[in-house]
Amino acid sequence: MMLRKLTALGMFALCAAGFSVSRAHAQVGDPFGTFDIEVRQGGILIAQDTVSIGPGGDLPDLDPIFIDGTRESHTQIGQVGGSPIILKVVSEGSDSEAFRLTHWYIDVPLTVDLIDLPGPTSLFDPNGGKIEVTITGLEFSNGAAVMPVLVPTPTFSTSFMRDISGNFYESTGANTFNQYGHGLYDVQVGGDKYLDGDLSAYTFDVLSSGTSASWRWGNILNPGAGTQVNDGLGATIAPLSPGYVFELGTAVAFVAVPEPTTMGLLLSGGAVMLLRRRRRTA
Repeated sequence: MMLRKLTALGMFALCAAGFSVSRAHAQVGDPFGTFDIEVRQGGILIAQDTVSIGPGGDLPDLDPIFIDGTRESHTQIGQVGGSPIILKVVSEGSDSEAFRLTHWYIDVPLTVDLIDLPGPTSLFDPNGGKIEVTITGLEFSNGAAVMPVLVPTPTFSTSFMRDISGNFYESTGANTFNQYGHGLYDVQVGGDKYLDGDLSAYTFDVLSSGTSASWRWGNILNPGAGTQVNDGLGATIAPLSPGYVFELGTAVAFVAVPEPTTMGLLLSGGAVMLLRRRRRTA
């Protein structure tokens, strides 16, 4: 198996937007405490759990491997077809930055120890309905009051799905390979699709803000048996197991409230966030 490192740290293009980090005073600590997660398809609950996050919790390591040399933590949140459904969370940001960026990965590996090998059953039913992921009650280590945020631009990579070989599904509304000339797997759905007012596909709802934040990625389109994948070199190919989903990846940022300077930066679209590109080879 091969892991492809994050090709960007998910940093905002602050300088390009005419701001420096020192001008924004919002500080958001790492996720901390406990939160609830629900994953549904077609309204049917497929995974649900209360997860502790931070030191001593179910998810103590929130750094990607190339930052601290160890893999981020994972925990089981459900089961499908005899295989575990696991959750991983990556957190990016520091007290000197005006935001906190988090990546959320939901996988269906063979076992909780062999997390890079796909289980026999897809995370989602290829013939099933739309998907939603709800996070309730996330708090932060410094007690910051926050607002969950997506940026309404295609470059804010908000979600993706990968097949049994680790390739990216060419989901409806997703970018194309290397769309922005960075040599990256751009086959991901941008924040603009979640915030375009079209409630039939890809929606983002802030359920609560403050010291406890809740939100929902909703109406995520299921790849289905007819959806093709990208081979990582720009070619469209048929997946080895049509409609099988090994991983759903999502992202959301947080800004401290009230923080007009930071919110103005976000809404200006001067942000580029890239989800971790992690590709397995079958």
